[in-house]
Amino acid sequence: MGSMIKNCSAHTVLRVLLAVILALSCLLLAPALQPAGAAHAVTTDTEPVHDELQQRVEETAVAYNESLIRLDDIEQRIEDTEKQIEEINACLSTQRGKSSLAAAEFYRMQRSSNTLLELLFSSQSISDLAARLEYINRLQDSYYNEITKLSSLNEQLTAAHTALQESRREAQIETARAEEALADAKAAREEARLQAEAQAAAQALAANMPVASSAAVDPESSTSDSAADSSSSSSSNSSASGGSDSGAGSSSSAGGGGNGSSNGSAGGGGWDLDRDTYIAHWGARIDAYLGSYPLGGYGREFAAAAWNYGVDPRVAPAISTLESGNGRACFRPHNAWGWGQYSWPDWPTAIDEYTAGLSRGYGQMMTVEGAKRYAPLVWETWYPLLISEINRI
Repeated sequence: MGSMIKNCSAHTVLRVLLAVILALSCLLLAPALQPAGAAHAVTTDTEPVHDELQQRVEETAVAYNESLIRLDDIEQRIEDTEKQIEEINACLSTQRGKSSLAAAEFYRMQRSSNTLLELLFSSQSISDLAARLEYINRLQDSYYNEITKLSSLNEQLTAAHTALQESRREAQIETARAEEALADAKAAREEARLQAEAQAAAQALAANMPVASSAAVDPESSTSDSAADSSSSSSSNSSASGGSDSGAGSSSSAGGGGNGSSNGSAGGGGWDLDRDTYIAHWGARIDAYLGSYPLGGYGREFAAAAWNYGVDPRVAPAISTLESGNGRACFRPHNAWGWGQYSWPDWPTAIDEYTAGLSRGYGQMMTVEGAKRYAPLVWETWYPLLISEINRI
């Protein structure tokens, strides 16, 4: 009996040991079995941080965007009015001839004193006379209508010219407002850029971490350089999905190594550009970086969100590479960034709302301290990888 108890106990212990070994094996193999690009940092720190400068950045963006919408509306009115004037002038060239003939005939009939007598003597009956009088009245009415058509067209032309002048005056005023709003937007973003640059460099120096290269764009060369920059970004990104380890320990490729210095800003974003040029430039570069992944083709959405919220346009695409392989392995629907427990119905909504949350919670550029909050367990490897991806765009 004692031997049986001993045998059962041995089997129980053996089963427990096997279960422990199996559990440890699963834990060890989990990283290898994890899909490429799966979230390294499902951050729970997604609450916005009150920042007056960030609020100013967003308010100036709204003011500028609204001014552009109003200006587009005014320009559309000007275009419609100019077409209306062309149509009226085309009608006038024909109507002048018709009205001239009608006026001559109408005047002749008014001047003729024998018309009524002729009708009386030539009519066969009262009903015949009434029919002839009705015909003459209709004829006179038609002449009169042709004359008044010309007058009406002239009035319409005058009113259209007046409306055109008023719209052009409104366009001048709105253009000035848009220029002022754009200047305010640039100033707010430049102030935020300088603040982010100093903060990122200081923290990188203290933590012996790399700094992102400048995102500033030369307005003169932004259009011509977009294709070349995008092509370069695309080729270097081909091995970047899921977070390439080529940048994990490479300080030189990440923009200055451990000394925390950088020749450029920590996220300039090219604020000297107007909104449309900015979106066109960065949209092309981001699309080239993302390639044919699920997020490929949404470069303009990333760039527009970056403009609206003042964040470096490279940060959100770069984080999507580390966290989901650019959208290939999202842990929640359309959540390519390991952003809390959020899910979104589509990519445009996801990009806009994520970028808004990122800028309000982490500022214009991801700093070392920001990385500690975003990826608290793996920030020491996560942050250099992020900088490496940023520098690829």
